Amino acid sequence: MQQTYGLLGEDLNIGCRARGVFVHQLEQWKTDFCSQGDSGDPREEARVLRALKVENQSLERELLRKDKALAEAAALLVLQKSSERSWGERSNDYPRRAQASDCFTE
Repeated sequence: MQQTYGLLGEDLNIGCRARGVFVHQLEQWKTDFCSQGDSGDPREEARVLRALKVENQSLERELLRKDKALAEAAALLVLQKSSERSWGERSNDYPRRAQASDCFTE
């Protein structure tokens, strides 16, 4: 609320009432806004940021590895199903093999 900057006392109260806020809310917003940049040591923030980047890269590599493994497993399953169908159809094309029990008659 830039319009209230520089107002004091009753003028500040009137300006706040006109905008539907209380003076204590305005003061809290000002305190919160001004304290945003005071988060601490920049070296510590840089170290934390580097650690988070390394962790992110590690997680991305692991996700990529798992995605590739899943794609390979799916491809192998499709190939297995395809070969089972092919062999199942071909076995019906050939005559049945003679078995030893076919040769002996009573």
